[in-house]
Amino acid sequence: MQLVLRILVPVLAGGTLLFSSCSGPASRTGQGRPDNRAALPATTATDAVVAAPTGYVLTDARVFDLHIPRDLFSRDGRPLAQYPDIDSCHMQGASIAGDDLILSCVLYNEHDRATRTYIGKSFLLKTRLCDVVGCPGTSTPTWSIDEITEEIPPQDSQRITRLLLGKTRLEPRERSIVHLLTHPSGLLHDARRGGVWVSNAGYAGNTRAHLMLLDPADIGSGSLARAKRKIVVPGRHTNSVALVNDRYAVAPTWGSQDWTVIDVEDGRRQVTFANPLVGTRDQIDYQDCVRWPGPYVVCGGNWSFEADPAHPYTPLAKQKLNDPERNTVRMRVGRIQVLRFDVDRFPEVNVQLVGYWSAVLPGRDSPSTELGVRKYRYDQNRNKVMLLYNDYGGGYTLPLTLTYEGMAMDAAREYIYFVPADLPDGRLIRMRLTRE
Repeated sequence: MQLVLRILVPVLAGGTLLFSSCSGPASRTGQGRPDNRAALPATTATDAVVAAPTGYVLTDARVFDLHIPRDLFSRDGRPLAQYPDIDSCHMQGASIAGDDLILSCVLYNEHDRATRTYIGKSFLLKTRLCDVVGCPGTSTPTWSIDEITEEIPPQDSQRITRLLLGKTRLEPRERSIVHLLTHPSGLLHDARRGGVWVSNAGYAGNTRAHLMLLDPADIGSGSLARAKRKIVVPGRHTNSVALVNDRYAVAPTWGSQDWTVIDVEDGRRQVTFANPLVGTRDQIDYQDCVRWPGPYVVCGGNWSFEADPAHPYTPLAKQKLNDPERNTVRMRVGRIQVLRFDVDRFPEVNVQLVGYWSAVLPGRDSPSTELGVRKYRYDQNRNKVMLLYNDYGGGYTLPLTLTYEGMAMDAAREYIYFVPADLPDGRLIRMRLTRE
């Protein structure tokens, strides 16, 4: 499968207007200890000969309780002062770093989304993976947690307020709003640099992000704010992070409308260009990505559309979100894409969709690239009415896609792990990675 579209996209780098050529298309069994200690091999631009990771199928779904304490987000000064009763943290990203499972999430009021850019907290959590999946001789998971929320500087906060309100001049109380970096991204373990990359961003598009390299050993120590590296990404909300050729961080922006690529050895070198898949049947909103040797990145996310019997795969139109009749059925389908980023001539970057991964979910006899479905409509009170629940095994059913939020891969590339639901109730879903 390889129908290639090639477009030229203007990007600004170091004050120079460039054109980025972007491409895209119209083991073991049982419960033994997973080998997560080996680091992925360091790669360089010459690794472009690495075979594309296509033709993979996820099988043997197993569900594990995370054993996160029910009150983890409602004690020890963690609750939101304005909403002290909120104790559910919206799941974001996942990563496996050595023996540890690391998750990111954001605490905010989902019923008052207008405040989420300035009322919220972002967290990283860590526990031993073996304690979750039940390796021999392990115990109940013990979780460490740290907050990574940061304030956005005043001048940038005022820019964001003007953007969100659609105003050029602000009232005094509006100028005093301090927006926060409360939206942590998907996570990426970087063994060579000794840390985990996370992009902590404002909870809206075109805000600001800090791409940080953090030491997993610091999670729970209260010293996590001392990032080993911090790269400011101005005017962007970047989520999910992956490394290409072991040097270039690639991250989709809000709604996956664009891609931002950053040279982590020189964070000043950044380019942003339009996602060439926007408006096609291959457009998905990326939620989390995992790295692969060479120029490849594997990203999970959701394909959104309206369920119109006459046109069952119509991309979801934003203007229909305020449909006064509330009759439209909306769907999100989980997908995993394999992408190739050619960065040898950075800051010129080419991106190309080269394939999909499929999965055999419980109750299915054959692989499918549809990894769960979120199907819903709104009632007259703007409450979501869920119309479908997915079976992920072990009696665990969710109205969410498998790739709704966090996705991680072990260093041996034997298992893929998913955490679609919010914490502390969300569970870990593990699937074996096999070739067709």
